Amino acid sequence: MNLQDFLLSDDPDLWLDRGNEFFNLQNYQAAIAAYKQAVELEPNFALAWYNQGIVLAELQRYDEAIAAYDQALQVEGDWGDRTPADAWFDRGNVWLNSQCFEEAIASYDQALQTQPENALAWSNRGKALLQLEQDAEAIASFEQALQIAPDLAEIWFVRGAILYDLQQHQEAVSSFEQALEIDPNLVEAWELQGNDLLNLYRYEEAIASYDRAIQIKPDSSDAWYGRGLALHVLRRYQEAVIAFDRVIPVKPDLVDLWLLQGFALAELQRELEALVCCDRALQLQADLPECWFLRGVVLAKLQQHDEAIAACDRAIQLDGDRYLGWYGKACCYALQDNIELTLQHLKQAIELAPQCRETAKTDSSFATIRSHEQFQELIS
Repeated sequence: MNLQDFLLSDDPDLWLDRGNEFFNLQNYQAAIAAYKQAVELEPNFALAWYNQGIVLAELQRYDEAIAAYDQALQVEGDWGDRTPADAWFDRGNVWLNSQCFEEAIASYDQALQTQPENALAWSNRGKALLQLEQDAEAIASFEQALQIAPDLAEIWFVRGAILYDLQQHQEAVSSFEQALEIDPNLVEAWELQGNDLLNLYRYEEAIASYDRAIQIKPDSSDAWYGRGLALHVLRRYQEAVIAFDRVIPVKPDLVDLWLLQGFALAELQRELEALVCCDRALQLQADLPECWFLRGVVLAKLQQHDEAIAACDRAIQLDGDRYLGWYGKACCYALQDNIELTLQHLKQAIELAPQCRETAKTDSSFATIRSHEQFQELIS
């Protein structure tokens, strides 16, 4: 058939085929025009309406896509190799992408009535339920998906992400392990598995997980940040500083990042750099007691004692029921070899947080008074 004959054709199947060709060539506007011509010739051509919905969804013209799917479901025409269940499923995906989660669930439920083995419908249904904070039902939906298709890494990953949010970290790790066995290049699974291991205090394993993420995606700020956290807890401060340095250009407004970097630098006796981190954190959040505490300790190590005490007093003013300011002042006075005021403030800190007793045993701020009898009595 030549072009002129085609343009004058009144065969809707030819227009459908032409639309499919345009779609495969990613010429979406031409595909839509061809599908519209098909349904103009045959208004009950369900497959042409359905294909039109697919193209409109690809273009993120979601309202029009829903209208096309609805038209396909209303008419009683030829579906070709597709079924109404396919339209309900794709309709659900459009609602999911539009963040209309209740509508998405209703569409997936319709699809599952005639396609109960559609694992992706169960999985996407679970995603929608998760957004509605219906966690138990979401997990049940994912479990159903995994019974049907246990070899889909995405489903194991999303299940793990839900369990992570629910703080069920051991179960989450198991889900991520399943996902990574199927797809070892799933960088997000390595990242979240690292977070779960971090919460389980399995720091070396967490670092190994973050390292795998970084192998796949060297600029993963989430993996570098998690790696820095684990190294910080292990007191491997030099490595932690290197990790945090990779994150700072990407997340310069993350207060905790500057605070952690400041702590690590202070432990490495790089006080001036630590002070810069404190000041940056305070620019972002001036009422954070942790920042004032750290600033006080760093200033004390720089022998700027009046400013150090003032910073710790600010921490107490912001939250006097926490140990930070009191412990900070104890550090400041210890660095001045003032045993009486050190013990007075350290005792207050220990009363508020008994773990300060263990911390003080190894804190370098107390090095010059550690052998003092009264100090030993207080921390024993």
